[in-house]
Amino acid sequence: MPGSRAGTEPHVLLEATGTGEKFPWLSCVETETSRVVLIGGVFGAGDAASLFRNGQDRFPDPPNRVYDVLVSALQWALYGDDTGPIPALQFCAADAAVMIRLDGDHSDRPGDFEQTFSYLFAIAEESGVGAAYGIVTGRADEAGWSRFAPLAKQLEELGGEIGTHTHTHDIYGVIDDDIVARELDESIRAIDHDLEAAGYDAEGVPFLINPNGMIPMTAHGEISSRFPLFLTHGISASVPVAYGVSTWFAESDPPFAVIYDSPEPDFQWLYAREWSYTAAEAGEIESAIFRHYTNEIGRGVLFDMMWHDYGIASSGYDQSRPRFRWADLFKPARKKSASNRPLFDMLRGEFAEASIYCPEPLEAAEKLRIMQGADYMWSREGSALVFTIDLTGSDEFALACAGGLGLRIDRAQLPIRSVTINGNDHPAFTDDVVILPALEAGMTRVTVRFGADNGRSRLLYLSKRPHRIRAVHDGSQDELNASFEAEGVARFTVRPAGPNPCVRGVDEFRVRMRDGERIVDGRNRGGGSMIVEASPPHFPQWDSAEGAVESLETAGDGFRIELDARHLPEVTLRFRTEETVTFARMHGGTEERIRSRAEGTLQVLTIPAPREHSRITGTIGGGS
Repeated sequence: MPGSRAGTEPHVLLEATGTGEKFPWLSCVETETSRVVLIGGVFGAGDAASLFRNGQDRFPDPPNRVYDVLVSALQWALYGDDTGPIPALQFCAADAAVMIRLDGDHSDRPGDFEQTFSYLFAIAEESGVGAAYGIVTGRADEAGWSRFAPLAKQLEELGGEIGTHTHTHDIYGVIDDDIVARELDESIRAIDHDLEAAGYDAEGVPFLINPNGMIPMTAHGEISSRFPLFLTHGISASVPVAYGVSTWFAESDPPFAVIYDSPEPDFQWLYAREWSYTAAEAGEIESAIFRHYTNEIGRGVLFDMMWHDYGIASSGYDQSRPRFRWADLFKPARKKSASNRPLFDMLRGEFAEASIYCPEPLEAAEKLRIMQGADYMWSREGSALVFTIDLTGSDEFALACAGGLGLRIDRAQLPIRSVTINGNDHPAFTDDVVILPALEAGMTRVTVRFGADNGRSRLLYLSKRPHRIRAVHDGSQDELNASFEAEGVARFTVRPAGPNPCVRGVDEFRVRMRDGERIVDGRNRGGGSMIVEASPPHFPQWDSAEGAVESLETAGDGFRIELDARHLPEVTLRFRTEETVTFARMHGGTEERIRSRAEGTLQVLTIPAPREHSRITGTIGGGS
């Protein structure tokens, strides 16, 4: 970003236009002692910096570059016209992160919240996206906590967490002692005592979801002293990308993490009288916004749309609950939709297809604290860039939550070639982002070198927290070993070194070609470890495996393979080969139960799991 030279007048780089007028939007000036960037607003519902609301259809068409411009402006303010590589932490190493904020307004209606939980479970099983589910605890008293406890357990097992949406939902922007006692303290008591008595181990209340209008920042002391995470909404619930650590009026240790909903709540699309969209139209727009996050911004920003149980449930919104406004009588009728589900279903499909990071709510808060509070420095040593981060004093959970953070390298002339952490190879990076593992207390030194691809296996994407990532290079043997922590489903992408890779230890994997490169995608339910290695010579060419490959080695004229069906009733192996692939089970079951079929050059073996256990051992023969 070009700045003005020291001593000159301010430089207007961008202007915002509207209603025939122009206003300075991005300006900069450099003096003898400082550089200053002035931004003309980033929060308004329709201003130029909204990322997605500056077009007639309220989404980027064509996509804008506002976020990149703001990043460049900040880099210039810090580093001037330096043209070398510049590092910075970002929320995650993936294209974007997704966490569902769920406002449980209908916590007194079992049919509605049971439908909602079921829908959230299905999303988590498909994509790994977890939910921060806020219960209106006073209304849950009416439904009965015994209905919530098993659902809360399952949500937690799939990467979500239970918090509060206040006790009666009656906060309207004002906080006093009576409201704090009724809405905050009573909701904490209900979850700690009533939900736990019903069979759910609450272990505290991790977050508050803001009901109704904005809660002023002057009330953050009352909130931060009770909750480590605050999920709220900005001006007209229209803040585009806003999350971080708030220190104004906060009274908490650790620091107070705040996440604004982004980009628009389902209520606004489906029920607000000022807007008029069908659920399908809203779904198309939100999907375009989401793709803008992943494809155009691509810096790991958090997509945290506000959803409601009444939006997902078939009963819909209870119009009798909100305060009546005479002005609503004079607004035009809204468009009608037979169902709200298209809005949610379209985003659900986007989540399943995109390479997104899926944090748990408290993990998200911890990542924000690391980004804000960790001491780090960087330098250039020859052609290498050295980034040092100090997490002295961090607890075990914070160190684990460093896993999945992205170390973004901007302005590099060449792609990343190799990375070491404290002197050890770290094969987890893309062309411009390092996927950080869990870190240790004290100093961590990350060394990044640039240049042509070294051809070794590396992890390109992981949707959950990596714990350790290691590379083994032994002559011609190239192996990648990664362990990861996950509640729910973890997804990954690896660029393998060899022509016939096998991934051991995960529920499933699939080999495909992307831009002329062989890529392996996979998933695993829960945490674990994976080993990416070359298959033995002459082994049939892998297409996919559904069921875990635990070991694979040459045995006589064939190949001994050990499989684990885990939660599946059978294992399915697919190979690309001109010859027939056979499988002989060594123990457990009979060969007649094994099914084999051909799909062109694709050979498919289906092997039922034994009834008494999930392990399968056998010999594979044939192929080329």
